This record gives sequence, C-alpha cells and structure tokens, in this order.
Amino acid sequence: MPKKTRTALAPSRQRSIIAVMSDPHANYKFGLMRTGIRLDPEDEGEDDWYPSSTPTQRMLWGWQVEDREAIVALADGDRMGFLLAGDVGHGTLLPDNTRVSPRLSDEYAIATDFLLPWAQLPNMAWMRFVHGTGVHSMRRGSAELLVAKQLRDLTSKDIAAWYHMDLRVDGITIDVAHKGPTTGVRVWLEGNEVRYYVRSLMLKFLVDGERPPDIVLRGHYHDRIIEDIHVHTRKATFRTWGVVCPANSLFIDDYTKSATKSKEFMTAGMLAIEVIDGRIVDIHDFSHVADIRRHEVISRGTR
Repeated sequence: MPKKTRTALAPSRQRSIIAVMSDPHANYKFGLMRTGIRLDPEDEGEDDWYPSSTPTQRMLWGWQVEDREAIVALADGDRMGFLLAGDVGHGTLLPDNTRVSPRLSDEYAIATDFLLPWAQLPNMAWMRFVHGTGVHSMRRGSAELLVAKQLRDLTSKDIAAWYHMDLRVDGITIDVAHKGPTTGVRVWLEGNEVRYYVRSLMLKFLVDGERPPDIVLRGHYHDRIIEDIHVHTRKATFRTWGVVCPANSLFIDDYTKSATKSKEFMTAGMLAIEVIDGRIVDIHDFSHVADIRRHEVISRGTR
C-alpha cells in the first residue's frame, strides 16, 4: 500500500488518529505473533522458549510493523486512540495443532507483546478492545479483558474491554462490536450487506429521535469493506461510515478453509480514522491482500 500522508491542518485545529485492528488471533499458527518472541520455558531444563514462527506469521508480523510505522507517521505526534474489534486470541477449544502453544498463558503473553508497542506510544491516549467470538475469547470476553488489564498494569494508560461500545471520542461517535454484516458472497455484491445494515441502523436512531453514529465498525469476517452511507430527511442529511475491518490473521487450516469455502484471497492489515475538529476527514486503509493458493506449474516431463 502507498504511504498515507496527513491531511493539511491549520495550527489551531484539533486532530487525532484512531488506529483500528481486528482479529489478530494470538497463538494461532496463522495469526499475529512477533517474530523472535520469548515465552516461559516448556521444560524445567530450559531457560527460554522461542517458538518458531510459521511463514504466514512472519509475513503478518512484517505487515504489522509496516502498518504501525505508517500510522505513527500519519499521526505525526497528534493524539492517538486504538480500537481492537475482537478476537485478540485464538482460544483453546479448537484443535491443538492449530495453536503455537497449548498454554493459555502463552496466548495472553503473545497478545500483550504485539499490543504493547501501541500502548507505549507517548501520544497514545486510550485503547479499547471489543469482546470477540466466544470460542476465541474464552467466553464472555475473557481474553480481551485479561489482555487489557495486563497492558493497563504495564503502562497505566486508559485501556479497557467491552462487548458493544458507543464511543464518544474527539467529537465523533463510534458504534463498535465484533460481529455485524458480511462482506458479500459475490464480487458484485461486496458492500451491499454493509450498506443495508448501516442504513437500517441509521433509520432506527432517527426514528427514536437520535443522531446516528458517525461510524459503525465491525470485525469477524477477515475482510475489509469501507462504505460511506447517507440518509436524507426533509430537514437534514445524515452521514455514517460503515466499516468491516481487515484481520491480522489468515484462515488456512482445515476448519477455516471449510468455513470460508476455500477463499483464495484474504485481507490483513489495519485502518486509521483521521479526525479533525470533531469531523471524520478520512479512513486510511493499510490493508494487504494475500493470495493463499499454492502456485505450481507441472511440466510435461513430470511422472
């Protein structure tokens, strides 16, 4: 992706950047993990354990470093926030052969490790995590709650986890939860479900005499959709961004290949919401598209 540049800004204006991550699935062999991480020893005779990263994990970690550097550069010292739209970990209810370690403690250590660089940024003002799918979040958002507490204890920053949030921050409103509309089952239908979902939500707010949120943000589907939806009334026009976040993991084990119907391309990466004077001026896309097929040319001489 080309490097994003900050929007020109008069000195007196208030600007902030909200980094958005989703579905990193810590401890999944095809999820986010820092290359070279040190974990507690598995054996009494060991001093350190450095789990081997899969090629997919190394690729994802390279993208994460690239995305963090680009978003920090975009912020350029301005106030930052951070949203994680669920599934910080992979959970222990899925087969052991899909996980880096069978220990739940390692799962939380991996997640805390890749989120700590964000929390330690001097201009990072707050972080919020959404409870993910029960099978991945160890029921009732336990994974997100524990990782939030660990980061809060390490940094004394404003860090918390909730199931469904109505955030009022920097002059905008964000409705954020883990599950929402699909990204579409046909290329020509991509974005349709997001538009219908968000438009319906906007109309619900308007019927109740309330202003719709500025952003409706969801995760779960490991793909990226960004839609700008408008609802017109006789007296005003209301605008809401509908966003399904890219993941920070790839679904390429037996179970997930079946669940995704052998999807050939998957999207990983991050988004960054740019807010100036209480108005969303852009949602910057730092996504990467991975072709997970095996490419092979079989020669005529092959037996």
